[in-house]
Amino acid sequence: MKKKTLIVLGWMVALCAPGSLVWAQDEVDVCEVMRDLRIDGEFSAAEEAARSCLELRPDDEEVKLELARALYAQERVEDAVQWAMRVVEVAPDNEEALVFSARLIGHGGDYEQAIATLSKLPDETRDTAEVKRLHADLVLWSGEYAEAATEYALYLSDQEEDATAWTNLGHAQVQSGEVRSAQDSYQRGCELGDRRGCDALSALQDAERRQRFLRLEPGYSAVIDGANGHYLRVTAGVEAETSLALSYHQITRGFDDGQSLRDHGLNVALGRQLGSGVRVGTGAGIYFDPHFSPLWSGYAEAAWSHDVGLEPGLRLWRMHFRQGGANIINPSLTYYVGPLVANGRYYLSIDDDGGVDHAAMGLLGYYFDDHTSVRAGFGAGTRPDYVDLTALIHSPTLSHYTAVLGGSIAPGERHRFDLTLQYRHEGSLGAVVEPSSSTYRSVDVILGYSIYNW
Repeated sequence: MKKKTLIVLGWMVALCAPGSLVWAQDEVDVCEVMRDLRIDGEFSAAEEAARSCLELRPDDEEVKLELARALYAQERVEDAVQWAMRVVEVAPDNEEALVFSARLIGHGGDYEQAIATLSKLPDETRDTAEVKRLHADLVLWSGEYAEAATEYALYLSDQEEDATAWTNLGHAQVQSGEVRSAQDSYQRGCELGDRRGCDALSALQDAERRQRFLRLEPGYSAVIDGANGHYLRVTAGVEAETSLALSYHQITRGFDDGQSLRDHGLNVALGRQLGSGVRVGTGAGIYFDPHFSPLWSGYAEAAWSHDVGLEPGLRLWRMHFRQGGANIINPSLTYYVGPLVANGRYYLSIDDDGGVDHAAMGLLGYYFDDHTSVRAGFGAGTRPDYVDLTALIHSPTLSHYTAVLGGSIAPGERHRFDLTLQYRHEGSLGAVVEPSSSTYRSVDVILGYSIYNW
């Protein structure tokens, strides 16, 4: 059979005539050079060579796989999968084709199908290092982090020098809530030369260094047509895998006859970061002989952070005032898009006497970097005692809306400054506190300062 050839053109500068070029031509067998072309990074030429070779060897499984590899190298995943699956269809026991097909399918995002493809391999092949590593990667990408951690640990028991596998194990352990084990895995990956492991380890260590915090939030409330008020919150706590915060609140609220009333109380909050992006928390607050704040409040909440940037959450509240209590159902949804974050919240309040109230709030934030951000939001409803960005400090009313602007800046690792401007409009306060007023309007200015590792 006559060989079909591919002309490979090269050039060199001729020494005999300055500035002139002499073209050299070599005829080579396309079936012999297709793999070398791919290895050398000549992916388009490798594809052409493989297709030409297929004209000579249309039933050659290795040539079809080589074409799939050339296509995959050009990020043409769907075409590559089609050629690899052609081999699997006619030769279902071709282990190389099965492994490569699983890799391609996983790259395309169908992790369950990729894992199912690997399951077709015989036991002895599934026990090879290449297949163990691929299976662990697929499980990690599918979001089954606890299982992925187990798979990586099994693989690394025989392949201890694989730096990227140690880093991936660390990722799986973090998502599974095994933060301390993740530090050891990242450390190992970093020592073996994986920069990702070094960066991840540094991030975890930074988070640990910022565990303890103290936050001061003084505020001033300029009441329109009334006496001005003041606000102070002091919070101390720990931010980590398990977080704990204790806050003291003091609020002085002015009214239109020049008088003012003061409430003060304590709040405690406990949170826990679980595996797979799940976060749970609970908290309670009590005010001492309050005038316009709840006697006590308590909540339980859960949120789930999804890989696509969505974070749905649900909080269940119980608040009790002198005049009675209410149960509040508060679903929320947060969406992260690059530097933008959007948050929406809805509040359904059911009073002890059967009354129903509704409220909603939207908040949009923008992060210039990890240290600087701004935010703006608007809320409205028939109850203001929980549509609040700062604290549960207000009384039941017949109408309410609020607008807020704010920003944060952290000039260093230990310090952060916040500023919040908030306008409030509330109607019909007379049923709760004296002196009575049909409308309460104020502009609140709240400063914030946080210090970490105090």
